[in-house]
Amino acid sequence: MLGTLVAPGDGVDGRDACGRSIAAKRGHKLALQPDGTVQVEADGTIRALKDGVLSLARLRIAIVDSLEVAGAVDFSTGNIDFVGSVKVADGVRDNFTLRATGDVTVHGLVEAADLIVGGDCTCERGVAARNTGRLLVDGSLEAAYLNGVRGRVRGSVALDREIVGCELLVGGDLSVSRGSIVGGTLIVGGALKAASIGTEGGAKTAIRLGGLPLELVQAARIADLAKELSKRAAPLEERERLIAEKGDKATAAEKESHTELAFEIAEVHRRVRLLEEKRVAILRKAGESRMLKVDVEKAIHEGTTLLVGAREVKFTKTVKGPVQLGWDENRNLQFRVAGGRVQDLREVATIREVA
Repeated sequence: MLGTLVAPGDGVDGRDACGRSIAAKRGHKLALQPDGTVQVEADGTIRALKDGVLSLARLRIAIVDSLEVAGAVDFSTGNIDFVGSVKVADGVRDNFTLRATGDVTVHGLVEAADLIVGGDCTCERGVAARNTGRLLVDGSLEAAYLNGVRGRVRGSVALDREIVGCELLVGGDLSVSRGSIVGGTLIVGGALKAASIGTEGGAKTAIRLGGLPLELVQAARIADLAKELSKRAAPLEERERLIAEKGDKATAAEKESHTELAFEIAEVHRRVRLLEEKRVAILRKAGESRMLKVDVEKAIHEGTTLLVGAREVKFTKTVKGPVQLGWDENRNLQFRVAGGRVQDLREVATIREVA
C-alpha cells in the first residue's frame, strides 16, 4: 500500500484574521494517472503491483525497476537494497552496502564497500577495497581495476588496468587488457588474458586454472548435505532393528512404527542416492569442460604460481611475451613464445603434484 486517494469534499467555512467569514470551496478530484504497475482501488487505496521504487511526477505515478542515485552511496542515502537495477552517478563509500537484484553501474570509485549484484556489474573508476570490501556478482563484471577485493563473480571479468592483491573466484574468463595481475589468489574457470603476471620483485601471485570452480563448490556442498542426511538413517535403522528382534512379541503400535521406520529409512537412502548422482554428474561435467588457455602479452614473472588441477606450476625464470600456455590432448602442460615452437612448461617452471 502506497497511500490513500481522498475524494473531494465540501470543506468547512473559515475566518480571516479580522474574524470575517471565509466561504469554503469544494475540493477538486486529484487527477492521479497510475500506470499498469499501480492500482487505485474503489476505496481510494493506492497499491503497488510490483517491487521497485515509487516514481511520482506531474501526477503520473508508477513503480519502476531502476533506481538512479544522483550522488554517492554514503550517509546521505544509507545502504541500498533494491529489487531491480541501480545506477550511481558518483561512488560507493567505505563500509556501505549496495545490493540489487538487477544490473549495477557505478560511475565513481567503489571504496571498501560491499556490492551484491544479481545481474551484471560495471565499476567505471574501479574498486579500491583495501582487503575489506566484498564483491558478489551473479553476472559479469567490468571495471577499470580491482585492488584488495574479496569475492566471487559467476560470469566473466574484464578489466582495463591491473588487478592487485585480490582474493577472487571467477566462473568465466578473466581479461586484464592493459595491466598486470599482481599478488593475491585467483581462481579462474575460463581463459586468462593479461599484459603481465607477477612482478620483477617476486610478489606472491597464485592463480588456479583448468576447472569449473563454482561447480566444484556446488559438488562439495552436495557431498556435505548427503553426509548429513546419511546420519539420520543410523538411529532409524537401530530402532527398526530393535523392533524386528522382538518378532511376534512386538506390540501393534511397535509393528506399525516398524513399517513407518522402513519407509522413512528408504526415503533417506533414496534422497542420498539422488544427491550422489547429482554430485557425480557435476564432477563429470567439470572434468569434461576443463580448459587451460592463458595469453600474456609482456611477461610471466619468476615466482608466479599456477595451480592446474592437482599440479602446482612455479615459474623459475621470467618468460617474456607474448606467451601462450595450454595443454595437449594428454593434459601435458606446454607454452609457446611469440608464435614459435611449442615447448614443455618444465623448461621454465617446476611442476609437482599436490594433494
